[in-house]
Amino acid sequence: MADEAPTKDTEDPCYIAEDDEEISHGPCKDGSKVYRYKSGTKKYVMRDGTCLVIRPDGTKSQKNSDGKIIQLFADGRKTTINADGTKVEKKKNGDIVTLRTDGTMITVYKEPKGENEIIKQTIHPDDTKIESHKDGLKTAYFPDGTKVETHKDSKVTILKDGTEITDYLPIKKNGLKKVTKFVDGVQVETFEDGHDLQTDTDGTTIETKPDGTRVQTFKDGATLTTNTDGTKVQEFPDGMTITIYEDGRKVQLNTYGVEIETLANGDKITKHPDGDIIEHYFKPRDDIMEGRKIVMKETKPDGTVVVTDDTGEMDVLVVAPENLPKEEQSAE
Repeated sequence: MADEAPTKDTEDPCYIAEDDEEISHGPCKDGSKVYRYKSGTKKYVMRDGTCLVIRPDGTKSQKNSDGKIIQLFADGRKTTINADGTKVEKKKNGDIVTLRTDGTMITVYKEPKGENEIIKQTIHPDDTKIESHKDGLKTAYFPDGTKVETHKDSKVTILKDGTEITDYLPIKKNGLKKVTKFVDGVQVETFEDGHDLQTDTDGTTIETKPDGTRVQTFKDGATLTTNTDGTKVQEFPDGMTITIYEDGRKVQLNTYGVEIETLANGDKITKHPDGDIIEHYFKPRDDIMEGRKIVMKETKPDGTVVVTDDTGEMDVLVVAPENLPKEEQSAE
């Protein structure tokens, strides 16, 4: 019989059981043909080859000429299998499930699901799960334990170790574009101009400027600035500053105007506002006084020079003219 439905492939929606006797067939006004079977099943074959089968239980199965298959069930379910193998199923509760050929499954819920009001869920073959929420939030769960939340104005990444990274979209008015919070409580803010601000749990902040300069501010107000040339400057609340150079030198200036310079070799030079200069030698010097190892030299404002050796004995090397005996002054 011409145009009979297949009887061997049970996966074919146009399949008619072998024992279901055909009782009539004939043409329709639109040019299609209709077949009627003893079970009450009807099969329509369109001119383009599309086949539609309506079964007694209300199920409607259609196979288009391009291979697309559509099935409607009496309980409200609907399945569609596209020519590329993608399968779409509308469930009784109204949820729509799409299964792609690569194994990706997408579920669109008719009603928001759960406390987070999920309206769509996508599960990829690698177990990556993406959830879309009613309020616009999108949450992604990755196999390595990473969780990413995409909000209207930000993206929050939570790593497996608990580190939380917030990227602002768009960037905040103050230029803030990213905030990283570590599990130990440390927070780092990254700005559009390239500078970072780190806040530690004890209140200490570390600002890294675009040029690489690093400013550390402590809870008591003291600061430590590390410049790009390697110089470090410490400033204390009382006004004292300490500058440390790459060559190992250190210069301290206190609020009284006293400057203490520590050289790379360990020698220390103290300069007082009145002009008094005291030099302490890390290693005793034998080039100042013959046969003596000098550990300290003081040059007074009037030019007098006093030295101290490693035994503690002091000597005056140079005496200012005004301090000489009168007869020696006149001789001068």
